[in-house]
This record gives sequence, structure tokens and C-alpha cells, in this order.
Amino acid sequence: MATKKKRSDVSARTAANKNKDFSCVVIKWNTFCNDNIIKNEIERFVLNVNKIAFEAYHVVNIHILRCLTENIELPTLNQTFFYRCCTGVVEKYGIQSSGSDVGDSDLDETLIQYKSLRPKENYMPPTKENMGVLMCNLARQMDTACHNHLILNFNKRLMRYVRLKYKMNRIE
Repeated sequence: MATKKKRSDVSARTAANKNKDFSCVVIKWNTFCNDNIIKNEIERFVLNVNKIAFEAYHVVNIHILRCLTENIELPTLNQTFFYRCCTGVVEKYGIQSSGSDVGDSDLDETLIQYKSLRPKENYMPPTKENMGVLMCNLARQMDTACHNHLILNFNKRLMRYVRLKYKMNRIE
């Protein structure tokens, strides 16, 4: 069995924090921030980023399924791919478009299909306004979550699928 490597930065941080106590303070949002302008702006940003993430994950799922059903080569699941999904779902400068141009023709087709399924009335798509850095961070988080999911869950779920599909027992 291999020995676990010790990281010097973690060891230094642990040693520095050895005699310190940490605690978590729970406070209501309205008590913490009582300036309505700042509070409303932060809430607007959080809502917008959550909407971008929700729709981008839907696009990723639709695109992967489309690639599998139409025998299209699967994309490399990296930060660039997830960033393209994020930029594909946002409204650019108040203009709601039905098309897309994210630099990948297969993903563009998926985005066109996705946007055609959006509600036509009373729907506000997420906006790109002041979201560049947040979308980069969101794409990085999506990439990390995807890789963690593949490492932790894929083999178990694939084996479960094979057993159900071909009616196999664990022993076989």
C-alpha cells in the first residue's frame, strides 16, 4: 500500500491554526445587508447565475443524449465545453435569439433545439450582463462536478445498467 503524500502547504496551515478556534456565525441575510440596492443587486446576480447553471446543465444533458442517439462524436467534457454551454443559454445584450454561435456546430444545433423548447411567453432567459468572470467560475465548477461524478459514480451505474438490461445477477 502506498504511503500518503503530505502537502507542505496543508501541514503549514494546520500548524498555524493549531491554537486557533473557529466558529460559524449564522445571521439572516436582511440583518447582514440592510442596504436594499446592494441586496437586490446580489440577489439578481445569484438568481441569474443559478438560472445559467440550470439551463447549461440541461443543454449538456440534451447534447450528450443527442450525440449518443445520432452517432455524433462525444465532446471533450472540459471547462471550455461547459463555458460554451453557459454562453449558449444566455441572452446577449437584451436580444433573445433563437440561434447560437458558440464555435461548435454540433453544440450550436443542440442549442437551437433547446431554445426552440423554451416557453414563448412570460419567460426571461438569463442575461450575460456583467457575468463573464462568474460564467468562467461556473464552467470550472461544472467541469469539476462532472469529473468527480464520472470518477465516483460511472462504473457503479454502468454495472447496474448492464445487470438490469441483460437481467444478470451480481455473480455472473
